[in-house]
Amino acid sequence: MRETNRPAPGEPRQAPVGKDAAPGRLKLVLFGVVATLVGLLLLEGMLSALWLVVDARAFRSSRPTIQGERLEERHSEHDEKLGWRHVPGKRIADFYGPGASITINDDGFRDTGPILGRKSPDRFRLVVLGDSLTMGYGVDDGLTFPALMEAANPGLETVNMGQGGYSIGQCWLWYEQMSERLEADALVFAFIVDDLRRMGETLTENGYSRPGFRLDDGRIVVTNQPVPPKLDRGARVFAAGEWSRFLAGHNAISRTISAMAGLFRSEPEQDPDLLAVTLAIFDALHDDCRAKGRQFVLALLPTFFEIRGTEGYDEEAERLNRTLAATVGTHASRRGIPFLDLYPTIASLPPDRLRPLFLDETYHHYSPQGNALIARTLDAWLGAGMRGYP
Repeated sequence: MRETNRPAPGEPRQAPVGKDAAPGRLKLVLFGVVATLVGLLLLEGMLSALWLVVDARAFRSSRPTIQGERLEERHSEHDEKLGWRHVPGKRIADFYGPGASITINDDGFRDTGPILGRKSPDRFRLVVLGDSLTMGYGVDDGLTFPALMEAANPGLETVNMGQGGYSIGQCWLWYEQMSERLEADALVFAFIVDDLRRMGETLTENGYSRPGFRLDDGRIVVTNQPVPPKLDRGARVFAAGEWSRFLAGHNAISRTISAMAGLFRSEPEQDPDLLAVTLAIFDALHDDCRAKGRQFVLALLPTFFEIRGTEGYDEEAERLNRTLAATVGTHASRRGIPFLDLYPTIASLPPDRLRPLFLDETYHHYSPQGNALIARTLDAWLGAGMRGYP
């Protein structure tokens, strides 16, 4: 006689009933829930990847593009150390308009004659280093303030080392390249507030790149060299770290990694304290000049937007100018570097005399009258305090 609670061989087993069936049903339910969650997560991941591609394309197309060329490009070329520089031997008649030509001599300076290797023993050679205001954007070769200083002083020979759009650091690098060959008696570094800001931007609106600068234990470190070639017009502009910031903000994986390990974070390429870098560069120039028996002076030029009474006046720009003047003045005094602040000379003028000092173009560079005022002021100041100045 067989047991009634066991099925005979070949008979199907009966499903458990009562409390014995509950664990089995619970496992099935849990499995279904887990499978559903896994499926949803996989779907979420696939959709996230899909939308990341869509967002990336939108992000790329939304980036600003390289703008049209600037006038300086017509007499400039790419340089892997400086970013760009004048094309030696380039002359363009009526470049800025009728009677306003530009000439770059064979040494790469804005000058109509030879410079290097031909210093006159009876003339005092003054090198003027700076940006487009020194170069004389918008005026004829003979109407830049270095050229006007030379024309008014028979014992003086000036070298115009101005380059449009240069930063403080680019000016310094260019001077370093030429220093041994300049045979200069003195160096004037004529700078503006914007020259500091440019050290924090390694790409210009028209596609040229710049070297970057930072301090490492007081030592000037140059980055972004060799400087990349100029980007073509219309190319998308991506600042350093923009893609990593995009991924960190649009992708769950990278956001998690970023939070846990600090990855995908864009470390600033430039030293945030550009003023400290600037002062270090001034010191380096001062030391170089002293080693060569060359006098060194600093001159802060005011711009159109920093002067009260102009239609482009910007109160913040004026504040930055005055702050920079005070900081540089204190540092220069401590280091024994003569410093000329030209802001008071121009800012004190009445409106009817102020406006004609600037050109009617986007950046309002100095007009012939403005260059003449800078030339007279600088010449008189150097004559009163510089050893051997004619």
